[in-house]
Amino acid sequence: QPGESKIAWWDMVTSIDGTFTEFTGEFTHSSELGGMETSLIKDINTYIIQKELGTGEMGYDFLVNSEIDENYYLLFNSSTGSSTFVNNANYAVINMPTPENPVLDISIEDYTGEWVIVSIEDPYNNAVPIEKVIRTSDGTEIPSYNYWMRNERILIVDHYTEGFDGEYTIIFKYSNVVPIITTNRTMFDGRIVVEENKAINFSGSDSYDEFGSIVSYKWEFGDGSPIELGENISHRYSQMGEYGVILNVTNNAGVSSQTSVKVLVVKQIVEGLVLLSDFSDKLWNLQMATIYENERKVTNYYLDVSYQSNYINFTTYPSIIHINKKISDYNKNPIQYHIINDTLNKLPDKYVNQDFILVVATDYGEREMAFPCITDNEPYCNYPYSIAVVKSDSSDIYYRIWSHEIGHTLGRKLISSKRYNDYDLLWDLYNGGPIKMLNGKQILNDGRVSGEWDIMGGKPDNTPPPHLSSMSKVLLGWMKTKEVSLYDTVNVRAIEQGNYGDQAFIYRSVLYNNIQYVIEARDNPRNEVVIYKLEDYDLMNDAATPRNNRNTVSINNIGHLDLGWNFVWFYVSEESENPYSAKVKIAHPSLYNNMVGWVVSTTIPISNNIQSWWALNESDLTEPDIDLHAYSLDGKHIGVNYSNNLYENEIQGTFSSGDLINGEEWIFVPSDINVSYYIVSHDVQKFLEENPDFNSSNATIEFEATYMEYSPNTKHVQLPDGNWTISNRSVSDTQVENIN
Repeated sequence: QPGESKIAWWDMVTSIDGTFTEFTGEFTHSSELGGMETSLIKDINTYIIQKELGTGEMGYDFLVNSEIDENYYLLFNSSTGSSTFVNNANYAVINMPTPENPVLDISIEDYTGEWVIVSIEDPYNNAVPIEKVIRTSDGTEIPSYNYWMRNERILIVDHYTEGFDGEYTIIFKYSNVVPIITTNRTMFDGRIVVEENKAINFSGSDSYDEFGSIVSYKWEFGDGSPIELGENISHRYSQMGEYGVILNVTNNAGVSSQTSVKVLVVKQIVEGLVLLSDFSDKLWNLQMATIYENERKVTNYYLDVSYQSNYINFTTYPSIIHINKKISDYNKNPIQYHIINDTLNKLPDKYVNQDFILVVATDYGEREMAFPCITDNEPYCNYPYSIAVVKSDSSDIYYRIWSHEIGHTLGRKLISSKRYNDYDLLWDLYNGGPIKMLNGKQILNDGRVSGEWDIMGGKPDNTPPPHLSSMSKVLLGWMKTKEVSLYDTVNVRAIEQGNYGDQAFIYRSVLYNNIQYVIEARDNPRNEVVIYKLEDYDLMNDAATPRNNRNTVSINNIGHLDLGWNFVWFYVSEESENPYSAKVKIAHPSLYNNMVGWVVSTTIPISNNIQSWWALNESDLTEPDIDLHAYSLDGKHIGVNYSNNLYENEIQGTFSSGDLINGEEWIFVPSDINVSYYIVSHDVQKFLEENPDFNSSNATIEFEATYMEYSPNTKHVQLPDGNWTISNRSVSDTQVENIN
């Protein structure tokens, strides 16, 4: 109708993204109305539609601006055809966003009752999406179709209602950069484990940004090496220790985020395979969770005792290997070999590349053991690895059993790798335990180290297991020997608190070259200085040198006083705690009276007469040695009380060695006390009762007995030729005797 106007628009669809740079239109009456000749249209104003908005009215609302003036905005109502002017508002920044607080606060001038549009410079150049826009004062959220990003700016259209203070808060979706580190190496307890000088391949390719793209990767390795850039990086650590690796990723908006992972660098990674086997008459009864938990405990144990230098990586065969035989089908003695043979024959080839194999078998009434599995020497063994066999019914002490048996296999890995000797299992330190092979013969330990001081020792079965002693750690390369001399003072600290490469202090007797003493401090199970006496074993050169009449050595943990042939005192002069440490003086004993006594040394133990003695030496088997006793006239006693198996000393002012298995036992009393001495074969008799099948004619022990007298001023004296002797000591002729 005359005087009226109409609004028209076009929906335009395109198959590619783009911007219209020019658009024109012509308007005329229809032919029925006369066309151009009768048209009353005098002028056409063109507006460019910028955005479809919501104003709360019915129909479509469009924000448009003039083709002539791009800063001139109108709101067109599609239903009524009416238009509303939109004010182009200026703004001021109140608060800029930060990584910790990704919020932009602005304020605009007052346009109460009117529509406004504000164009804001985007601090992230449109690279970070907006989570929401709100009116700061009352939290009213601006509809998402009323704000948008374009040309590195943020545009907001709003109706400035009465009471509004003109302040807006723009909240960005900033926390969307997620860095992730992956690697080709083993993970254990949240740490990457790798050997020294072995490459680790790090990758940040799994990192992502939900709203953008990652454009840079920055790596820090914690070892002082330069920062490296790249999505995938390879790195080597030259020294053992724990390092922190940091990955910092940055997205296309310049937003960065970082993550980290710890790397444990060790000297050696030892690969171990755990095989589970059972029999037709005794089925497996342990939960797999128990096996996995024990693996974790043992790995942590050896990380601890090796000062983070030795990592055991377990692989568990995924199913139980069922042996279609009864336990009774096996002969008693070689049962371990048969179990291994029947188990390993079922093992796929991909599982054989291991440093040791741990066969966990249903309880078969036999002892735990480990041995070198060598094709040429063991008829039931076709795999050149160290093998440990453990029982499955000892879940309460599984931790200790595994640690002990795997300790043997570590000798094969860590010692033989240096000496190329297939027999180098780490020694057993209980009586009868094998030490090594020498000239084709097995050397046994005829002493005993308590299991409270070394996992490789005898009773007690303390759980968790104790550290290996400094003797064992020297053999495995975790400690180094340091020879000390008579009258030196040695500063020792608890080996549980030590470091890789610490010194193990060794005193070589100045009187007898085949005797060494190892001095160490412990804080578990208690704070104490522990002395080990090695006879016929040179720890500094890792060499067994047994005497001609036996293929055995003697290793005992003794007290701080050795009044026998060596006459030496390890005096603790000073101690401190947390962590425990001590100063130990090596000197001759301080005697305040004339002392007299006997020294008894076993020269040929029963174990020399028993083939495979170590295989018989169960933890509950009586150890057949002889004991020295003394009784005063009033019935007081020094020696083992066989009713409770405790060593007692009831005579005041006396000194004694304690019960040393096949070691040098001695008892000295003041010369004015009258005592009688006895050499007792109680343990030999008990052993024979426990083993009625044993040929008693082989139950022969040869020993030496020597009477000695000391005066208060007895001491070591060095002779002009450099040798040493003991002054003011009288020694009788040595008597060599046998007990049958």
